[in-house]
Amino acid sequence: MNRPSNELISAATAVVTTKAFVEALRPKILAIQTALIDYLDLRCDKSSKRYASGLLTPETVYLAAEDQRAEYFAMLDKWYRKAGYTDMPEGHCPLLIAENLLRQAERLFMEASIELSARAGFTPEMIEKVITCQMADGLNQRQKYLDLNLSLVVPFITPAQLSNI
Repeated sequence: MNRPSNELISAATAVVTTKAFVEALRPKILAIQTALIDYLDLRCDKSSKRYASGLLTPETVYLAAEDQRAEYFAMLDKWYRKAGYTDMPEGHCPLLIAENLLRQAERLFMEASIELSARAGFTPEMIEKVITCQMADGLNQRQKYLDLNLSLVVPFITPAQLSNI
């Protein structure tokens, strides 16, 4: 394979570094959320149609009673800021912000890789359908497309490009 364009390599570098940031951040944020759930002793609202016994988790906190959820989210913002996550709007989650940045970096990379994909026979219309998940099994197809193109470009990322983050 010929060397990809600098634009494509830079876009791939953004995806790789943002993904690393998200994966490093995830356990820290989940630990804050879990600690707050334990502190508040949040349990499932018994009137919920999806009743589950025991303490809730960050993934199931939506099953708490409405007043408990309101208290949880109000306190959660304070706990994030106490942990040092202060450069964000009130009421926002650092992990969700980072995951959104990752999706944006992936989109920019996929758009930059259109020339590479066109060499493989993909038309711009096909690529747009993959990128925007309009194909059957859309999210899976998008991830496969992303992984394939990254696998072709990542070997061209230099250590210096990774250390400039």
